[in-house]
Amino acid sequence: LEAMLMLIFHPHLWVKSHFVFMKSIIINIHGSCVSRDLFRGQEDSPLVVGEYIARSTIFSTMAAPVKISAPSFHEKGTWRKRLVQMDCGKKLFDCFREHPSDILLLDGIDERLGVLTFGGGAALTMSPYAQQELPAPVLAGGGARVYPWQTNPQVMRKCVQGYARRLLELYRPEQIILYRAFCKEHYRDKEGRIHPFTDWEKYNAVFYRQLNTYLASLYRELEQQLGCRVLCQSGDVMGDEANQWGLSPFHYRQEDYEHVFQSLEELLLPSS
Repeated sequence: LEAMLMLIFHPHLWVKSHFVFMKSIIINIHGSCVSRDLFRGQEDSPLVVGEYIARSTIFSTMAAPVKISAPSFHEKGTWRKRLVQMDCGKKLFDCFREHPSDILLLDGIDERLGVLTFGGGAALTMSPYAQQELPAPVLAGGGARVYPWQTNPQVMRKCVQGYARRLLELYRPEQIILYRAFCKEHYRDKEGRIHPFTDWEKYNAVFYRQLNTYLASLYRELEQQLGCRVLCQSGDVMGDEANQWGLSPFHYRQEDYEHVFQSLEELLLPSS
């Protein structure tokens, strides 16, 4: 009875086995599904996702806002629309200020998306969500998709440094965890066989190699600028054809998520 009353009046407490109480640890995410999906099936853990902000590259986050009127958005896909609105309005830091968390988890996989640039230093992330939620004339105003980490690495480095400074206004270094996630070269099919991604017709080997090279340098820069903790993948992580989001170099096997989540718990939870 006492345990039930504690939960009713103190919902921020988490009950482990044997009625051991532990305060939930709220984790905000700026990253991609590789971070969010760590928590799938982990309802018994005290680690809880707060705000999950995706489809927003670092370059876009640090750019000037893209002014989009409300009627420009379609009605369907409320969560997707919110992410596009936040990216257009550069609301990431405001969101984390208004919805603070114990921990901030970062990954760079969405840097694969590229950006559209507009006049006055404005930009938006060219995500599938933006393509679905914004009308064609708005997207056409941004010209062709570009990848600033390819076309202008010096400007991109300044964006990363500015991004790190803004995060440190909201979080202490020890509150930030950088998840060094990469795109993988092999995947497991639905029958359990292992294949190189070069067997997959949609795979762009040159692009993903370039992206991984950039991600390695991005993670080094962020670790240096933030002085944060780091979460690493093991060497045998691979894609999974059975992943709920479909086959992709960054849609991993369930056991890969579970292994990384275990490492995250080891970072954040006291040892028993």
